[in-house]
Amino acid sequence: MMVNFHIFLSIIFFSIGFMMRYGLARSLAIYLHLRLPNLAGKDFDEIAVRRFIGETALKIGSMFFIIAMVGVFKPESFNLAIIAGWICVITIAIGSVTFFEKINLWEKYKQARKEKRQQS
Repeated sequence: MMVNFHIFLSIIFFSIGFMMRYGLARSLAIYLHLRLPNLAGKDFDEIAVRRFIGETALKIGSMFFIIAMVGVFKPESFNLAIIAGWICVITIAIGSVTFFEKINLWEKYKQARKEKRQQS
């Protein structure tokens, strides 16, 4: 029962992610732009909103899918997978709207590499 629930949740989040990725459901993008705290104060930039919502939905959907697959292939570890998976889902959901965009390690790496090249 719980495996089916997590598969259902992953399908919902994957659907939202792919709708945002491929330009469908514009009204959903507008609605979420107005409701999310890190996007509400900014002007409506459809591409940025779709990218943010799509990437976050795909991350959360993949976590639910991993939980479900643990339940299918290793049922004795399913309770541990639920606990660890939901902790990851909550971290992704909270972090996405608060601090993940401020901690962009890839951009910091590229900037440090660029500065190193300029010094050489």
